[in-house]
Amino acid sequence: MTSNHWHQPYSGAVPLDLWEVMRAKTAQYNKDNPHYERTVTDTAKYLSQASDKLDAYRFYGNEKCRWLTVGVRYGNAEHEYICFELSPEVADQFNLDPLNRDN
Repeated sequence: MTSNHWHQPYSGAVPLDLWEVMRAKTAQYNKDNPHYERTVTDTAKYLSQASDKLDAYRFYGNEKCRWLTVGVRYGNAEHEYICFELSPEVADQFNLDPLNRDN
């Protein structure tokens, strides 16, 4: 199932479990910012500032890039989403490969 919100170049967005994405985003933030410990609740508050109706997606792209690109959509307008990248070390800890392409 793909969302009609994600337009080119994101037409191949694959839905993910939102809580799993929030957990991964929190882990990446904490890895990148070792002097500040963010909780999953902090991440949820940050991502839901504009709306509490969220969904999450994985963008499969360039096979040469090992970093994963994921996004959280918070509205129906084309610009109402947040994308971020996850390092392989962080992404491997979470269930973020619904198409089983990472192996």
